[in-house]
Amino acid sequence: MLGIIIVIIAGYFIVTNISFVLVQEIGGFPIPKDAEVIKEEENVIAYNWSKASEEKSIPKRYQKELEKGGVGDCMA
Repeated sequence: MLGIIIVIIAGYFIVTNISFVLVQEIGGFPIPKDAEVIKEEENVIAYNWSKASEEKSIPKRYQKELEKGGVGDCMA
């Protein structure tokens, strides 16, 4: 039983820690690995990420990642 709990906890941390890439060009901002660049200009990079929407906002997992980096404070 303890082994199963350890595997679940380890799996959670692996998934949450490898699902995002810190982009140094934009101050180490976490970008979801499966986000697609749809526009790139001199000072702008626009991404499309299927898990984010105006109706449902962003997943809790990404909100926590943003909060770890101090970005979550500006989210309403």
